[in-house]
Amino acid sequence: MAYKDPNYDPVKAHEYYMKHRKLKGRKKGTKKQTTRSIKGFSQRQKEQWQYAKAQLSEQNKKRTKKLSKTHSAKLKAITNLAKASRADISKRQKELMAKLTAEQKARLAQLAEQKKAQKEALTQKAKAQIETLREVIKNMTPEQKAAMKERIQGAIASIRESVAAMKEQIGQSVDAAREQVKADIKGKREAAREGFAKERAGVTKKTKARREKENKRYKAARSANKKNYEKSLDKAHARIKK
Repeated sequence: MAYKDPNYDPVKAHEYYMKHRKLKGRKKGTKKQTTRSIKGFSQRQKEQWQYAKAQLSEQNKKRTKKLSKTHSAKLKAITNLAKASRADISKRQKELMAKLTAEQKARLAQLAEQKKAQKEALTQKAKAQIETLREVIKNMTPEQKAAMKERIQGAIASIRESVAAMKEQIGQSVDAAREQVKADIKGKREAAREGFAKERAGVTKKTKARREKENKRYKAARSANKKNYEKSLDKAHARIKK
């Protein structure tokens, strides 16, 4: 966008010159103007030139400020987008971890119920078998009881030993299943953390690229604005010089 042509109203130019002439003075370390020399300018031209420079300088300040404000707003938007993305990742990670915790709890509870049910079934089966043997004993004569006592007691002991062994086996099997569940959930947690970490890294990478792109755009806009400002000064100087 080109700069607006300065107003060359001689009255306004003179008023501006009179108002600011006391503040005029060359600063230490500044270079003399070579390409826009006012050597040979009449008093009126000098006043017009000073006024034109002031107008263009004011326009330049406004544009520079606008560019800076836009740049800051875009960087803030990029930052906010990154924050929102990270917040979404954290939310989804938290939800998934809670879901995995609930899944593990449910699966372990199911195994505990299975273990309890299987052991209870064995206990009931053993009780029934032992009760059957005891009923047999009740219907025997004293002589038969004396002859069969040791054999029946051995059978009952065998039933109890067998049940105890099977219960131990069930316990070991369930314990192994519990460890497998824990390992499975742990694997899912680690895989999830790795996936979310990659997502976060991707957000960081994209954010960096967006910031670099915006900084590059801002630098180019500032450079273009400076060139337009210098061209406008040259144009104003050439017009006054005529």
